[in-house]
Amino acid sequence: MAKILLVDDDPATLKVFQLLLSLEGHDVLTTESGEDAIGIVEQGNIDLLISDVSMSPTDGFEVLRRVHEVQANMPVIMLSGHSVEDRTEMESPSGAFAYIAKPPDIRQLIKSVNEALAGCVIK
Repeated sequence: MAKILLVDDDPATLKVFQLLLSLEGHDVLTTESGEDAIGIVEQGNIDLLISDVSMSPTDGFEVLRRVHEVQANMPVIMLSGHSVEDRTEMESPSGAFAYIAKPPDIRQLIKSVNEALAGCVIK
């Protein structure tokens, strides 16, 4: 079982993803704040971060950058409402493990989570 942190400013998205990933056997924490997500990661014991890109005041790319300053090898999956055409442009410089458009195909999300976790030691 992995410890996954979800950050999204939409409470409904958090509830759906938390339920889905919990049913997959993961321990899932949620927050609506990018700053809170960074603080949680700094406390340790997070295996994977899933973050929305478009949040305010701290957007997902800032969360990703700051999380990687604390835990450089932590896999991060980014979620965004941007079109598929924008994906390649945003994915390359970000350092994210995966970039998934919203709303995600649930199978794609689970596959990305499993692939990201396969590369890290689960506590």
